[in-house]
Amino acid sequence: MGHETRPRIWGPFATLLWSALVILLFVVAQIVCVIFYIAAGRGTPAPTEISGIVTSLAEDGELLSLSTFATTLVTAAAVTAIIKLRRGSDLKDYLGLVLPGRRQLWQWVAAIIAFNALSDLLSIAVGKPLVPEFLLNAYSSSESTWAFWAAVVIAAPLGEELLFRGFLLRGLSASRLGAYGAVVATSVAFALMHVQYDFYGIATVIVLGLFLGMARIKTGSIFLAMIMHALANLEATAEAALSLAYASPI
Repeated sequence: MGHETRPRIWGPFATLLWSALVILLFVVAQIVCVIFYIAAGRGTPAPTEISGIVTSLAEDGELLSLSTFATTLVTAAAVTAIIKLRRGSDLKDYLGLVLPGRRQLWQWVAAIIAFNALSDLLSIAVGKPLVPEFLLNAYSSSESTWAFWAAVVIAAPLGEELLFRGFLLRGLSASRLGAYGAVVATSVAFALMHVQYDFYGIATVIVLGLFLGMARIKTGSIFLAMIMHALANLEATAEAALSLAYASPI
């Protein structure tokens, strides 16, 4: 009988280089979306200063939806292609494309709901707004509300989890960092992608990343991490919608 060979993965250094390429493609896709958006006459920000224009575009809900869909497609395609380039790799095994058990699902869903609740209570306690101003501005400027919800709750978790808790976590777990070190490293990298938030917001994203990473390594399922990420984004978007509805004059 022959020995069963384990599917091969990229080493830690190659994983970092490939991940950097994916992030570069991510940025390029965003820039292309901005160019087409402005060319189509949709992005005509009032501010004349460069910083004001950048802020206006970054908080444009329509542009955010468009760029999120585009970057998710680019990320998913790039990660899949990179894994396929590794001879002997198995996409399902590499990314953890398996469904979690029912008990695991409910346990981790309960954990992310508790995390969201505690995060909100802490924000109130330290005087931080429940909804970041960036999200409020983006939501209020979105003409296609359904597209905004789909982008934030479905597309963003899918693309980000494939890269961070899928490809990057798997490659770094094989390094001296080990699985738990890889969870920390990917959580920090994940948070640094959210440059629209302040220090408190980024710290919250790091803790969220730790939850998602632990769910990934404990269950082996990237789908569970996507579901948890989607629930976190769902709560944030719902709070933005309710805040704006409450603030609107009757």
